[in-house]
Amino acid sequence: KNYQQKIKRTYRTGNKMILFYGLIIFILAIYGISWILTQSHIFKGFRESLQNLHWNYGEGKFLGHFTGKLAYLFQCIVCTGTWVGISLGLITPYSFLNEIFPPISSLADAILIGGLSASTVWMLSTKFDPDE
Repeated sequence: KNYQQKIKRTYRTGNKMILFYGLIIFILAIYGISWILTQSHIFKGFRESLQNLHWNYGEGKFLGHFTGKLAYLFQCIVCTGTWVGISLGLITPYSFLNEIFPPISSLADAILIGGLSASTVWMLSTKFDPDE
């Protein structure tokens, strides 16, 4: 309820663009973090280590299956973007975006944020990284 009152107050005072800017910042943060995790040189060693763990443990064992899924997650920018979006949505109440972007308060919110994250990361990655 407190958040709904903030939104209504923002609309009444004519600051509708604040909500738009908050959404843009949120989306760009999701894309940036996702790109760093899946494409950057900084995390290349981490990604390769996950892949090596998967190969070492094999497909049949639980740990091999888990590391394989985790390695795939860090190679897929859309998959990573989904979880980054949900994570950022969970920490939004503790960030500067708490005034302009809704926190995740239910499972439906998490699903919507995950969908928003996946779709926008996919659109941005096809625009800026066409070979991915």
